[in-house]
Amino acid sequence: MKRVLLSMALCLGAAFFVANVNAQNKVAFVNVATSINDIFDEDEKAAANWFVTTYGGEYLPVSAITPAKLNEYKVLWVYVDDDYYAGLPDELLEADVLSAVTNWYKAGGNLLLSTLGNLYLTQTGRINLSPDILGTGTGADNPDIWYVSPTYGTWEVAPQTFNKSTDPIYAGLTSEPKERSNGQTYVIYPLIGAGWKEDHNVFWTMEIPTNVIPNDNPSKLTTFQTTYAMEALGTWAHVEDYFGCTIARWLPQGAFQGKAITIGVAAYEWKQNSGTNPYQANVERLTKNALDELKGSTSGISSLNTSNVKINLSDNVILISGENLISARIFNVNGSLAGNYNAAQISAGINVSHLASGVYLVNLQTENGQVVNAKIVK
Repeated sequence: MKRVLLSMALCLGAAFFVANVNAQNKVAFVNVATSINDIFDEDEKAAANWFVTTYGGEYLPVSAITPAKLNEYKVLWVYVDDDYYAGLPDELLEADVLSAVTNWYKAGGNLLLSTLGNLYLTQTGRINLSPDILGTGTGADNPDIWYVSPTYGTWEVAPQTFNKSTDPIYAGLTSEPKERSNGQTYVIYPLIGAGWKEDHNVFWTMEIPTNVIPNDNPSKLTTFQTTYAMEALGTWAHVEDYFGCTIARWLPQGAFQGKAITIGVAAYEWKQNSGTNPYQANVERLTKNALDELKGSTSGISSLNTSNVKINLSDNVILISGENLISARIFNVNGSLAGNYNAAQISAGINVSHLASGVYLVNLQTENGQVVNAKIVK
């Protein structure tokens, strides 16, 4: 008997959660300090306090990390916000710690990485590129409001627009309208108001050194997403082309069965140095949305309606209809790629007679940059 179980959730880890990670919904804030009171950086301390007192998570000093301890948690939040030093603390890179976190992530643990914490995605081996935008300056007084934009490709003759404003990561955030060069108005999300701002951007431009694509070509975004099984969710507010993933969702790929969300825009500060940030609620809500998704409290459903894509498995052929699909990938339960298909092959039907009986994940990408996932049982 052949069945198709549609799972439109972007949380691929739910379909392939490995038994090695035994946690329910426990989440931990990871830091090198022995306790929250000992955290040196004010942003890190403010985030940790909110996480424990408001969100209900636990504080986990790096010194307490062992494979057995990590099995208690479904999500780790690594937030590093140092001035001057463009790297991770040595304690996070010690062989036993890095090995424990990497293996936990591979087994299905989920990571929220922010600011310099984004470097952990490279250190664990999930991506072979380090963030190529990396700022560690102490900052300066600035009268502007800093935003994140969920929209790519909005100049007058842009060949394609990708709008992620309906993604669950932005649910509940206050927004402001922004008219773009194409005459259309889109939303942008304010994260920090006037005052002192630190220069701590840490994210990927989506430049692949072996496949350089101009910023005005939508393939820059789609190729990076397909190559690294990720979704670019936000960029700097002034960007109208396809540059930068200041907020991104990294889906399971290869040996890595966990999911990660990275937040690397400088506007993401937890304690503004010159007073109260009027947009602190957006910082907190953005973080809550990310944590909720990673621990499974929300589905992480894409803005693509489930009714728009239909998948059937009949006589060893997967038939997919709806939306303009540009690629399909099939993974087995171990995360290994079992097949990669283009638009023409999808349209003709994907023959899976060569696959053994079992559970597989079908990962679909539309030309609008949406990612849809379905679990099939052959």
